[in-house]
Amino acid sequence: MKTRSLAIVMVLFMSWMLTGCAASPATPEAAAATALKFLQNRTARDAGAMQRQLTERARKAITAADIGHFIQNEGFRFGALGVPAVVADGWVQVPVTHYRITNAGQEILWPEVRLTLHYEGKHWYVAFVEPLTTNARRAYENSQYGEELDLGRAITEIDPYHYRGPLEIHFAYRGLKRLREAEAAILRAGALATPYQAPDVEDAFARFKMTLGHPEDAIPHARAALEKAAPYAPGLYSQRWNADVLVVLGRASLLRGDKAGAVDAVDRAAALDPENAGLAMLRRELTP
Repeated sequence: MKTRSLAIVMVLFMSWMLTGCAASPATPEAAAATALKFLQNRTARDAGAMQRQLTERARKAITAADIGHFIQNEGFRFGALGVPAVVADGWVQVPVTHYRITNAGQEILWPEVRLTLHYEGKHWYVAFVEPLTTNARRAYENSQYGEELDLGRAITEIDPYHYRGPLEIHFAYRGLKRLREAEAAILRAGALATPYQAPDVEDAFARFKMTLGHPEDAIPHARAALEKAAPYAPGLYSQRWNADVLVVLGRASLLRGDKAGAVDAVDRAAALDPENAGLAMLRRELTP
């Protein structure tokens, strides 16, 4: 299997070397060659080269300085490229295995990430949105829902096949109390999510049901989030993330009158993240 993956990478690299700056054929293989060069530029921390490879919409939203700031302290590695898939006319997704990012002492390992590429003016370009997702997450944490909504829409415009754009739009609409629109957005996020991204959406759905005052509906989503995350924890879904979901499960169980279920969720969360703030609050709610 390793030999086959290496062979694919070498073929793609040679394809890129042969095409050089000339027009690229509108084929999935040429898109994959562009994706490979983009990944190599990221490994080399060449922000300028990365920005030049972005789609027109991405270049308007993300400068070379933005990319430089985003990658300046990270360690980045990737494994092999999989078989590129056409998702629409002029759009291709390239699977990338072992997508590993280390930053500030923390490491996140995605078993697979799909890079989306768009064919523009006889060349393939990368629909890169990671800096925008980071900014959207920061806007949400600061309750800047209008800004988050704009970023979510920008992510979706750049990469219509990435689950994170609709999910950020969901978070923004939820914060703005536009609940019908929030539900439509999270359904779209769920439709786009890969198995590695699905726990993220299930967790958001559980919290959304709690916002709607439906703890009975939140419980199955919280359980699904934990079950789907289990194969990828803690490399992708940390102990803190799992504890946070368990707190949601515990609170939903308590509201449903299932104190034993709530206590079980508290005990499991404490074993993972004893200093969890949400856990402390739920414990107080359980105290007679």
